[in-house]
Amino acid sequence: MADPAALRALAEALTSVARNPNSFERVKLHTSDGHEYTAMIVSGVGEDEWQNIPPAYAESTVPVISTLEDYHSLKKQLAESQQKL
Repeated sequence: MADPAALRALAEALTSVARNPNSFERVKLHTSDGHEYTAMIVSGVGEDEWQNIPPAYAESTVPVISTLEDYHSLKKQLAESQQKL
């Protein structure tokens, strides 16, 4: 991660969480291949709370892939929907 703005945002989030007990910050980071990740920085959170943090997405939108066949079917559907765009 060499983007100065991303490094600055991460540093500010770390500083904020370090100064405020029981605080929470999110920072969007990008990898060199362009994937975006959200880093969650927390303070004063125990293991139980960490394990139960709600996801940043609606669980109903995430498909459950139970078999390789499901995977290939979903991959094909995605490719077809992208071609229509």
